[in-house]
Amino acid sequence: NFRKIRGATPREIVDIALTETLRRTIHTSMTLLLVVLAMMFLGGDGLHWFSVAMFVGVFVGTYSSIYIGTAFALWRGLNRQDFIVQVKPEFEDEIP
Repeated sequence: NFRKIRGATPREIVDIALTETLRRTIHTSMTLLLVVLAMMFLGGDGLHWFSVAMFVGVFVGTYSSIYIGTAFALWRGLNRQDFIVQVKPEFEDEIP
């Protein structure tokens, strides 16, 4: 989004990116949680505690990727230059 939206601040760009991906993230997590819940209740004793751990992990992972990860990136000073790939000249490796 930094390339598409040139005049916006990093905070505005992160907000737009979150808005675009939030629905997809929630749908993916909910689909996975349905399967984990089915494993928890229908899988028997062997899968029950594994499913509980998976449920907590998916829930915490989804929350952290949406809210904690983006806040951390903004706190660290995310800017446009962080996404520019630095290209080395081809002859630089040949210099002794």
